Amino acid sequence: MIKIELDKKLRKIGLNRNNFEADYANSLLDFEHKIVTVPRRGPLVDRFGLGLTAAELNARRNQKAKLEIIFFQIYSNTPQVQGYIDHFFHPIRNAVEARALLKEIILLTPDQLKNKVHLIGGQQSPRLIGKVFDYSRDNDPRIRPKFTKLGFKVCIYCNRNYTSNFSARGKKRATFTLDHFYQKGQYSIFSLSLYNLIPACAVCNTNIKNTRDVEHYENPHSNHYNFHDKAKFRLLPNYQAKLITSDHRCFGYIRDFYINEVYDTHHNEIKEFVRKREVFTDDMIRKISKLTGHPESRVKSQLFGESIYNRNIGDESLGKLKADLGKELGLT
Repeated sequence: MIKIELDKKLRKIGLNRNNFEADYANSLLDFEHKIVTVPRRGPLVDRFGLGLTAAELNARRNQKAKLEIIFFQIYSNTPQVQGYIDHFFHPIRNAVEARALLKEIILLTPDQLKNKVHLIGGQQSPRLIGKVFDYSRDNDPRIRPKFTKLGFKVCIYCNRNYTSNFSARGKKRATFTLDHFYQKGQYSIFSLSLYNLIPACAVCNTNIKNTRDVEHYENPHSNHYNFHDKAKFRLLPNYQAKLITSDHRCFGYIRDFYINEVYDTHHNEIKEFVRKREVFTDDMIRKISKLTGHPESRVKSQLFGESIYNRNIGDESLGKLKADLGKELGLT
């Protein structure tokens, strides 16, 4: 529901996009992964499917390697992987080119991701690709902190549930999950891609979206994302509100994320907002402005929240709802 304004968030912490992207990609590519998994019980595991013999597994049980080495070895030894990469990307001849391609995939822009997904269609990434681009193993500790420091406060999908950061034992921690806009089960090659990761609450990510495809609307990272303009909350009788749109893609988003169903639970917040407006009429706001010496816009933002001016709606729970109702009730 909310566009991700990455540049704005980066400016707040003194970074630019190029530096952030480079740091993100290099943190993944410079990390060395264990080649062999050593379980407490049972035989040693060829972790990346490199085709190691029992003797090689034992010899390499303490060995580590960067993704470019692992990727190039899988590419060289697996015709299915090689065919997939050559067809949808381009051939690689050595580990240096493998690293460059890995970085290219990790930093695909939202538009490039969309085009690649369209090109790939329904073809699932080869299983060994999933082992290289594996979000869940060693990589989460390198990915999550990058998003944590950006300060996402409310779920991008529902704009209801807080995903605030907190500090414990000297470390910043987060309550959000990272959803894969393009499902990692189908497109595992994009599992580590920066612009395929959407900060979301567990309710939207796990309970509602889960593994369903909901890509019929734009990626929230995309410059083309304009859901806020094309879908508006409208006030209904008995202090209810409904998100409506004439855009079929927005309608699909509203349907698939059960937006109107979950917003039915916010009857009290809507009632409070409307009743407050009934008390603080335009005349009352002018009087408060004159009495305090503050501009009327500041008085309104203090009473109803800054989100009524479409400012920081992604940082406030129900920010879009308040922005839309504020306009409908004549506050803006």
